[in-house]
Amino acid sequence: MNKIISTICFCSVFLFVSCERENYDDYISDVYWEAYGTIGTDTDSDDAEPTDEPTEPTDEPTSEPTTEPTAEPTTEPTTDTNPCDPNPCAGVANSTGGCIQKSSTTYSCECNANYDWNTSSKKCEAKIAECSPINGLMWSSKYDEKDFYDAKDYCESVVTCGENGWRMPTISELRTLIKNCAKTETGGSCKVTDNCVSSQCDSDNCYLPRCGSSSHSIFGDTNSLWSSSYKLEDDVASTAALAWKINFTDASINAANTGTTYNFRCVRKAN
Repeated sequence: MNKIISTICFCSVFLFVSCERENYDDYISDVYWEAYGTIGTDTDSDDAEPTDEPTEPTDEPTSEPTTEPTAEPTTEPTTDTNPCDPNPCAGVANSTGGCIQKSSTTYSCECNANYDWNTSSKKCEAKIAECSPINGLMWSSKYDEKDFYDAKDYCESVVTCGENGWRMPTISELRTLIKNCAKTETGGSCKVTDNCVSSQCDSDNCYLPRCGSSSHSIFGDTNSLWSSSYKLEDDVASTAALAWKINFTDASINAANTGTTYNFRCVRKAN
């Protein structure tokens, strides 16, 4: 009987210990799960294989953009022509031999004192002496600036070159003094003449002849000179009271208000 009782006690103790051991293992498992998130994995083990393999650096060269060399524009050399090379003025009568380039095709020669270069004839020609007969006319000296009416009155009363009977020249007469400008010389493409003084006769050939800046007067004038010719509008005297004049710096012909002051010359019939 005692043996049976001993056996029963032993079994009870065994069952109690087994149950407590099972509860203890469950407890340890729970603690481990909370700490490491897994069971049966030793994160501190030297034998654990790394999850992420290191990435080996790639030594492949980066391809740089290839820029093809741009061809530079080829500029053909420009050949500047100089009409003074060779010198066309060497040996020209009454010339110093000096050549002045006006453009790539035109030039003028330097002339001795009392001579002027004539572009048309390409000669150094003697300056016209004032009071000398020129094409049946005699010209006075150049006078100081006056308005149109004062200049006109002055010519009609002046005694010069030992003569009286002077007047202010018409636009056609004044054009006979122009040199080296084909458009505005007598017979040129500018249509302003004694027979055509209205605005219909005016054109670029008159006020923009593009003959260069120099003296275009046979007397060497470089000023604007009055003519006695009014500019008409539709063949009626302009209410602006305009009169024709010539600028001998560039040989242009245009009209100006009669109240403006300009230089002038007087003219008369040659004896």
